[in-house]
Amino acid sequence: MASSEAARDAARRGGGGVGMDGEVAAGLVIAHPDDESMFFVPTLRALVARPSAVRRFITSAPQADSMEEGAACSVHILCLSSGNAEGLGATRTDELRAAATTLGIAQSCVDVVDHPQLQDGMDQSWPSDVIAGLVSDFVKRHQIKMLLTFDDWGVSGHPNHRAISHALRGMVQDGSLTIPLWTLESALLHIKFLGLLGVLAMWLHALLTRQLSWAGNRICFICPSMLPSVRAMCAHRSQFVWFRWLFVLFSVYTFINTLTRVAPHSASPGNKKSQ
Repeated sequence: MASSEAARDAARRGGGGVGMDGEVAAGLVIAHPDDESMFFVPTLRALVARPSAVRRFITSAPQADSMEEGAACSVHILCLSSGNAEGLGATRTDELRAAATTLGIAQSCVDVVDHPQLQDGMDQSWPSDVIAGLVSDFVKRHQIKMLLTFDDWGVSGHPNHRAISHALRGMVQDGSLTIPLWTLESALLHIKFLGLLGVLAMWLHALLTRQLSWAGNRICFICPSMLPSVRAMCAHRSQFVWFRWLFVLFSVYTFINTLTRVAPHSASPGNKKSQ
């Protein structure tokens, strides 16, 4: 028990790759500070609080067989912009690091990019080659063994979110990204803001469509409380306006994340119906 706790503490201080105790580094790639708190809290909580959950992400990877029971998972975040659309880039960067702390992720494990071609904005087109270069460097520096990001719709249809998905899927397709890539499934609009009721609706939909199998290429994480998301969003003081309060209270992403693994043959981005 003591060795397990020591491994977990070491990972949270920023250890990467697969260490002596079998800890594995997971990487989350987002577009803006607050994406992690609005969309990915159930997954991040599972990885931090229940490191054994990482096995499900890398079941086909060589390091999965060598992971010890209770091995730690270090979570790293790569944010590809500082969210400087309103001139608050420095503030939002600090807020992201503070939010990560509430989720049990060390501030030293948060990388924020301020690249002239990756600026926050609905009208900004992010080049795939720039994203690919930054992600490749991130993976190498932290010895990342699996990546998490948005699906091709990007949860909200935001072009910056979708650009990340497009670029990373392209990396899987061309073979430049060989570690597992998992994407957060965008919820359908009619259940997106049903909160816990939306969780039930998603499970019912999965059952009726025979998709209620989380083994292999789909994983589901549930967080029964909204408090972790609220605490994380409270760190984003410059952004936590009334409509984001409503989002946290009623969004299904506060309570559930369903992730799908991107396979090389399916990595080419497709057109997703309107959410």
